[in-house]
Amino acid sequence: MSNKKAALFFAPILVVMMVVGLIFAWSEITGKYNAFNKKIGEKQFEIIDSYQTGEKALFYIDQAAKYSAYQSIYDLAQNGGCINGDEHSSYILWDIDNQNQCYPNVESSKNKFFTFLSNNLNSYLSKYESVELPLDNYEFVLDDNNLIGKASGNLEIPIKEEDEAEPSGTYFINPSFKVKVNIDDYDFSDYDELRARVEQLVSICENKNPELCINENIFNIFNKDEFVLGECHIGEESYEFLESVEEYGTKYRIYGVCIKSNNYKVYAYDQNKGDASLRNIVYKFALKFEELPCDDDGYDITKCRELSCEEYHGCESRDICFCTEPSSLPNACYGSCPLCWGLWSPNDCGGGECTDTQRYLTRQVMPSGCGETTQCTYDRWCADPTCGLIYTRSCECADDENCCTLLPPEKCEE
Repeated sequence: MSNKKAALFFAPILVVMMVVGLIFAWSEITGKYNAFNKKIGEKQFEIIDSYQTGEKALFYIDQAAKYSAYQSIYDLAQNGGCINGDEHSSYILWDIDNQNQCYPNVESSKNKFFTFLSNNLNSYLSKYESVELPLDNYEFVLDDNNLIGKASGNLEIPIKEEDEAEPSGTYFINPSFKVKVNIDDYDFSDYDELRARVEQLVSICENKNPELCINENIFNIFNKDEFVLGECHIGEESYEFLESVEEYGTKYRIYGVCIKSNNYKVYAYDQNKGDASLRNIVYKFALKFEELPCDDDGYDITKCRELSCEEYHGCESRDICFCTEPSSLPNACYGSCPLCWGLWSPNDCGGGECTDTQRYLTRQVMPSGCGETTQCTYDRWCADPTCGLIYTRSCECADDENCCTLLPPEKCEE
């Protein structure tokens, strides 16, 4: 009987001890961990929201990569197929003599394209607001018309509600992409074709007047097949003289050239035109041609005269050619249109229609018929053949028997 009473007394005590133990355990746990104050399934919805945020970001990256590729192809062509180089009035020089500067081919243009692509893609990614997208995060590969971007780092998306200060976790995504660039099998081979045509033009114009040679040949070389000379920007000519430069004592003329592709169009923004649209790829670059010196030997017509009289420019302007020593080349550097040139040759006193005191001069002129070929001019030796032999020449107008008149008699009578 006593055992039953003890059992009845022990049971309530055991229950009380269990309750106290549970309360103690609960207090210890809540002291270490935050209270779970979310509804059932709410955490799962946050994970789903993070997943959807990631998918939207991946879609944006795909589209940004595609439009960046189009823009980069256009920008590269506008920059002469190079990142930098010798620039003349916004044209990058294609330097055939120094190909370490800028003279693009298929492979080098692809590498430069990736640089433009990285910059343009960064511009798109930096504008995305939903989540921070990593910049300079890709290694690019072109596989036929597929552009592949291999990400070096993951995209990190916090798992949290908008009103939460700290995320409860992070959702990681690999943001690599593969997009199709639809530009009719564009493969950068245009640069090799343009190189061949540039070298043809430079070869034809070697040791020729650049102005004449370019005008005569540039259309025949570039206006055929898939290319045509075209405007780079509003108001710009398809080719134009930019400036004259001197390198190591040699003078060159720099021309800007714009070649439009008839085969390829891309959707791109043009800063000069201020809009984005589907437009032809236009290759913009500069070429240099060695200027011709006048090379006047005193008898032959100068190379400045290769242009017609109506287009003649003095050498001082250097629009056509230049003088190596202007002071010693008067024919090349002086005169106005029509330029008439020829050296006067002295003949006998009193010849032709000249008087006894005049020297008869003759010349051949170039161009033929451009001016007088005979001339009479007073000559003191004709007036007094003995002057300079037995008389002094210390006076100009005097009756002294010991001097010769150095001026015509009519000048002395004044």
